[in-house]
Amino acid sequence: MSLLEDRGRRSWLRMRVASTHASSMGLDLLTTGLLAGGICLLPACGDGGDNDDTTTAVTAVLLDANNYSSTTSLAQMAAATETAPGDIQICWTDVAQDMLCHDIADPAAVIKTVSLLRFENQSEADLKLALAEGTIEGSDVNLIMQYFTSGSPGATCIQASQLDVFGNPIDIAQEYAATTAANYTYLLRVADSESLGVGTRSMMFVKPTTGSAVTTVNIGSACGILDFGATLAADAPVSVPAAGPWVLGWGDLTKNGQGGDLKPSAISSVLVGQFETMSLQEIQDDIMDLELNATHLWEFDLTQDMIRGRTADLALATERGTGTAFPGFGGAGVWLVALMCASCTSPAPVVLAVLQPTP
Repeated sequence: MSLLEDRGRRSWLRMRVASTHASSMGLDLLTTGLLAGGICLLPACGDGGDNDDTTTAVTAVLLDANNYSSTTSLAQMAAATETAPGDIQICWTDVAQDMLCHDIADPAAVIKTVSLLRFENQSEADLKLALAEGTIEGSDVNLIMQYFTSGSPGATCIQASQLDVFGNPIDIAQEYAATTAANYTYLLRVADSESLGVGTRSMMFVKPTTGSAVTTVNIGSACGILDFGATLAADAPVSVPAAGPWVLGWGDLTKNGQGGDLKPSAISSVLVGQFETMSLQEIQDDIMDLELNATHLWEFDLTQDMIRGRTADLALATERGTGTAFPGFGGAGVWLVALMCASCTSPAPVVLAVLQPTP
């Protein structure tokens, strides 16, 4: 399920350009959703399009009681690899699987962005917890250095000196220095998107260390670093009129599926899934592959008006892969609706609920 991972989100990142600290900006980092959520490494993706319909009465109400509960952990993420300070080589040749344990056949073609994030006054343990729970704040991130692989098609390695800060060159000897390492934690990530914070596929901690002979860092597969479990609210489905209209409203939601406070601006899209051959328990047991297991998936990005109004008409959804309009709740099986965060570090849905079509 492409829940991960970094995609418009909340302002959690204070970025430094050259030697000047810029104001914090909306970013859903990993994502991306590491979790997604947030890897939320996280802002909303609405584009203010012409299909807004926030005046139609809500016919399906999402409440906290309808939402799933989940646990997300990055506890298995390895401790920082100690490297030589300065201009190390960064490679992603060995990223064969992502955090959802899905295969990456050609890392050179898939990986679009390499980022080195510097966090101030945050330990690795602190960051693992914050990334998993999507509680990264703007003041936590001191510097974002990144490289778009379109600058070297087919390559799977770069020098750290090729990283920049939003187009501004950096002094890598100064920004990745052993002398200041005690104040910082460095997170290296690779993503399948050039959008800030979106599409994290793998990540690791690194640490500039005096005396280290390690001058090349190989980012490996991420399978196993994410532990995610979920319990669906089977006894509290959301009633929705089978014949329509299908206007979903979440204005009274206060919590996300991870138990934290809901940040409405982090919700970027709606996903509707039909599972014709699986029971609710089977879906729950294989929650990491939610999207892969669905018989049909319909989705659409939210506009800014929808985000502000916390409503969305499911009639706007189109089927993934075919573009076919959502036909309604015909056919057998289990129906689920998810509110997604495109740029969260954790791939987990912000909201996931069972739908009960009613006459």
